[in-house]
This record gives sequence, structure tokens and C-alpha cells, in this order.
Amino acid sequence: LVGTCRVWGISTSGTAPLQLSHDFDTLGTGVCTGDEINLVNGLAAGGPVVNGNSSVVYAVTNGYGPLSAMPGGEVWVTTSAGVTLMTNVTENATQNVNPQGYAISSVAMDSSDGTGNTAYVGIMGFSTAGYPTSHVWKTSNAGASWTDWTGTGATELPDNPVNALLVDAQAGMVYAGTDVGVFVSSTAAASWAEAGPAPGPGVSGFLPNAPVTALQIFNPNAFTKTLVAS
Repeated sequence: LVGTCRVWGISTSGTAPLQLSHDFDTLGTGVCTGDEINLVNGLAAGGPVVNGNSSVVYAVTNGYGPLSAMPGGEVWVTTSAGVTLMTNVTENATQNVNPQGYAISSVAMDSSDGTGNTAYVGIMGFSTAGYPTSHVWKTSNAGASWTDWTGTGATELPDNPVNALLVDAQAGMVYAGTDVGVFVSSTAAASWAEAGPAPGPGVSGFLPNAPVTALQIFNPNAFTKTLVAS
């Protein structure tokens, strides 16, 4: 999958490019000009495999910024990739996951849901007076509706940009890379805690208070998992 001003599916041999979305700037199907602003920030694919390809594909975009009269970052999805182009699911009649118009940085699917309908998106920016910002949203129906996964009270995610998301479906956990480190929550209920070892002799403790730009998890054997953050 390649994200530019739209989303493409291209074979690993570099042939047979397939357009999966409209141009997110113009909503047209013409060639990208290079002047587009509302570009793809993150992609995720999964769900049932049809003709060798994942049928569900999500994309999140940068938007035009919170000071622009144009739309902010958006969430797009198709549940029949290669047949039906992506649909904008950022808001509906009762919800808007990005009312402040920030960039939407990331999307991560929960592979424990074989339908591909369950995913999380990460919102950048900060809350301002009278305008709280929810930084993580969850959908269980491919964007038809959303649940605020920012949490509340002592287990709320810090009010900082979320730059990366990762779902460990096996453990039922979702990780968020923020501007102040990595946090982790159950996928069953929004309850966040800082990720990292408890400080102690010979243990460095939590990650530095610094922006995290990407997350990946590796399982080198049946007994260990390694979470890598940049």
C-alpha cells in the first residue's frame, strides 16, 4: 500500500497499481500534482482476504491545519478494497473525531477482529480553553461510529499529540506513542498507563519524556516480546 494524495495498492513486483481512494484534496481521480496538502499519514489493512488482498483498508490524513477553513485530518476506509473506493468516516450526524482540525497521525487495526472492522486512530494537537481534544478513538464497525478511547481521570492519556499507535491483539493491548513517551491501555476499556519497567537497581525505568514517532513489536520466540520505539 502506498499513500500519497490518495491510496494505491501495488504488487510487490511493482506492477498493476490499483487506485483505492479518491484524491483527498480534490476528491477527484486525476493524477497527483504535487501541490496537495491533505496527504496520507498512516495506513492499515486487514479483514477478509479476497483475491489475495486484504478487503479492509484504512487511511488517515494530514488535513489543512486547525487555523484553516478547510477540513482537518480525516479518516477514510473501504471494506471492499479494489471494488469500492474509500469513504470519509471522520464524522457523522452525531460524532466528529477531529473537531479541532488537527492532523490525524496514525491508524492501527485490531487483528483479533477477523472482519477488519475494529481500529484505532490517533489525533495530534492539544486541548485549548473550552475545546478539549480526544487523542485516541476506537471503532468496531469500520467507522460507522466511534468511541472516545482517551480515558478519564487518573488513567486518562496525557493531553499531548498521539504520533503512533500499535495494537498487540494477542495481549489485548493498544500502545500510543505520544509527545511525552509511550502509554498502553487494554483494548477492552480505555485505561492508560506509562509503558516501561518500574525504576529500580540496574533498571533505567520509563522512556525519556520525548516525542515518539513510530512503534513496532517483535516476537523473537514464544516467550518474549520486544516493543521498539523511535
